Amino acid sequence: MDTTLRTPQTLIAWLQLLQLSDSALPIGALSHSFGIESLTAEGKLDVPDLARFFAEWLESSGHTEAVFCVRGHRVQDEAEWQWLNATASAMRPARESREASLRLGRRFLGLAAGLEPDERLRFQGEVHLATAFGLVGAVIGVSAEEALGAYLHQTLFGAVSACQRLLPLGQSAAMQLLWRMKAQTAHIIQLACEHPDLETLWSLQPMLEIASMRHPLLHTRLFIS
Repeated sequence: MDTTLRTPQTLIAWLQLLQLSDSALPIGALSHSFGIESLTAEGKLDVPDLARFFAEWLESSGHTEAVFCVRGHRVQDEAEWQWLNATASAMRPARESREASLRLGRRFLGLAAGLEPDERLRFQGEVHLATAFGLVGAVIGVSAEEALGAYLHQTLFGAVSACQRLLPLGQSAAMQLLWRMKAQTAHIIQLACEHPDLETLWSLQPMLEIASMRHPLLHTRLFIS
């Protein structure tokens, strides 16, 4: 057993990371389903499908998000920051999910800028949530691995929460679903931290992207995206 105690500064950074990864963070994340609402409305996603759906998300879109989060943590200057976010936009073909990510990223970075007096939090240009989370993790002094773990936890928790509001998914079943995803999530964290290469990165989950594009056409909508 590791009995090494955190220093006061690393303990503070860890507590700050817990606060920033809370699903109730006031940036509006709970108002977005990123296409999940369309899939459920069209009968293409139900409770028995969720384990497979999220496993596929982690291997595809989740891995892409993870790499951008790690690269955000390693950004050196504003020019690199703007290039990174422009690349993230180019890899989101659905306007709805792209704009949702940008909206949440800008709010997240603005919230962090009000908490920490660091010039990096005032970088200009587009801001995606994944890159913003990585950058803020670097500012508060946590590792890329820790920042990415918190980001994926927040993202998956929000997605499963959306499923609870759209499907007959109870609290216990939702917690079990999240718990079973931990091993695969850990694998994605390690993979992204060891190989954060944008040149070989791919994101293929067309069903979710198309569902995001169709979201504005739903007769009634619970979520913005």
